[in-house]
Amino acid sequence: MPAPTLLPALLVLVAVSAPAAGADAAARVLRTVHLMDPGVPAEPAPTSPSQTKFPELPQPPQEQSPENAHKAIEAWTEKFWAQQAQHEKHAAQDLAPHDNVSLLERLIGQQERDSCGIDRRRFPVPHGYLVVLPAGDNFNASKLLDRPHMANWDLVVLYYGSSPGTFNCSLCKAVYAANGPKWRLTYRFTLLEEWQAYRQRYKAILLPDDDLLMDTCTINKLFSVLVAYDLLMAQASATEQGCALLLFTVVQPSLCPLIWSYTPWAALYQSSANILRFTTFIEIMAPVFQMEFFDSFVRPTLYNAHVGWGLDFVWPFLLKYPRDKIAVVDEVCVVHPYAPNKGGSVYQAEAPYFKKEEEARRFAEYGYFDSEIARRGFWFQAVEVLGAVAKPVRQEGLLETSSKALQLRLGPLFPLLLFGQSCLIVFGCGAVVCLRLRQQMRRRRGQRYNALLANGGV
Repeated sequence: MPAPTLLPALLVLVAVSAPAAGADAAARVLRTVHLMDPGVPAEPAPTSPSQTKFPELPQPPQEQSPENAHKAIEAWTEKFWAQQAQHEKHAAQDLAPHDNVSLLERLIGQQERDSCGIDRRRFPVPHGYLVVLPAGDNFNASKLLDRPHMANWDLVVLYYGSSPGTFNCSLCKAVYAANGPKWRLTYRFTLLEEWQAYRQRYKAILLPDDDLLMDTCTINKLFSVLVAYDLLMAQASATEQGCALLLFTVVQPSLCPLIWSYTPWAALYQSSANILRFTTFIEIMAPVFQMEFFDSFVRPTLYNAHVGWGLDFVWPFLLKYPRDKIAVVDEVCVVHPYAPNKGGSVYQAEAPYFKKEEEARRFAEYGYFDSEIARRGFWFQAVEVLGAVAKPVRQEGLLETSSKALQLRLGPLFPLLLFGQSCLIVFGCGAVVCLRLRQQMRRRRGQRYNALLANGGV
């Protein structure tokens, strides 16, 4: 008999023949053996109010009707398409900037590269956006808020660590304590009494994973893009080495072009020639939502969400794939470090289902099937680029055009040509200086000779 099975049997005998104190001790050991049994999932240890200095997130109701969630989603979708029918669709040329000043620079009224996505003429910077982040004991808010005086957003942390007594976040707007997967914590956050104040105060909400690397200016510009293009949702794309950003009724920053920054979707890698690309998919890694859309459309889909697999396919599907509301944003990017086993992160939180099982349940609940997707012109789990807004092309002069033509003709010999030109310029400048010096010396010698003749000297 294996040890996990033998020990409970022995302890039952101890509990029967022992006094009450012995029975209590046996019960405690039984609970320990239950947690040791690999066949039984361990329940997260509850955190007592005396152990934490942060308010706890409320627990969701035990019984929740999916019909209410589905009705709310259908009502918002019908309202959205009715509004879309009343407005002319934006043409690509209307969305693209028409000069050498980028969209973000025009939006903030400046032409510096390091604009940080804000108007420097307005200090203190108004905080109109919200970032909600699950975080553990190793979280360092100063990495996100490296320029806190320039941030146009507030940070709320959902703390799932084991040392609430020592955890500190002086840069946070608020900290709430809870255990669980990311999207379960997000849903519980929306059950707070303060949620109504949050949704009324902020215009958009960013929900990143706890392992992403990004800074204040990246998040600032991400929110700026969402507002400038009137998007509901967006996500950042990744380059071929790891940087991508998607724009949707949700927004998520793109992945930066580093070999250790990872996304499994090739269409989400960054395209440096574009400001954004409209697509049919966003990842749940770091989506940004327009707040009214999040509260009315996304929040109802979270009532049974835990890890969140399948949400990224279901959201566009339920929206019926709008052509100019889902996009990959290439203007900014974040780093998503590749780690097959993300120990010590929110990825390791206990959930009632495996990731693929949760995804299958979600697909079945919302009718995400091949036939329904095909009726809308796409295929199962499609990640398709529908269009793009290109960055403005700077007009080249005759010199730049000639230089590029020579580079194409000479190929690898072009650097040698540049080196030769540089040498000629250096030697030419040196020769000119030498000639000028020689002329000055001859002039001075002539002046001295004329002075001697004038004084009667030989």
